[in-house]
Amino acid sequence: MTLMNPSLREMRDELSVGEEFVNRYNKPGPRYTSYPTAPVWTDSFGPKEYEQALAAAEEKRSLVSLYMHLPFCECLCLFCACNVIIQKDKRVAPPYLGVLKKETDHISHSVSRERQVVQFHWGGGTPTYLSPEQIEDLFTYTRERFTFAPDAEIGIGGSACDHARAPGDGAQDGLQPAQHGDSRLQARGAESGASDTAV
Repeated sequence: MTLMNPSLREMRDELSVGEEFVNRYNKPGPRYTSYPTAPVWTDSFGPKEYEQALAAAEEKRSLVSLYMHLPFCECLCLFCACNVIIQKDKRVAPPYLGVLKKETDHISHSVSRERQVVQFHWGGGTPTYLSPEQIEDLFTYTRERFTFAPDAEIGIGGSACDHARAPGDGAQDGLQPAQHGDSRLQARGAESGASDTAV
């Protein structure tokens, strides 16, 4: 909501969804809270199979979807089913970010610059556990290694615990703010047919 203390009528007007919007997105879509989804995980899929999957996607020249997992939260939301680490000490983030950058760099070598990133979702835990500077640094690092489509769907999940930061932080970088406590993306481009790569 963009209004402070809206009336019921103002809420209804602002939250109304047209038939065209409903028809466009009235189809199954990805659920990033657990990616890859639980049925896909098996002990038989290891590093070798992962590299083969990256090579197969490269050969097809498919569009790219990236998922950045930031597992940390300051508190556990009662509705949460995410893979999270509850930690108030923010000093745990820099070592994790260092490893995440290495993995991002590794994956970028398997994705040619001709293949465009059409979806980039940050989930967790909660990415808003990071400082705005850490978010900007990680986003810049990733953008320097992949080619993003001009209309790429970029979303970041948020936690109700992160009350000190407005959900709109990062909008200057093209991030679509998610509602606090809600890991859903603003629906756009779900029909892109991109291949998903978890980072």
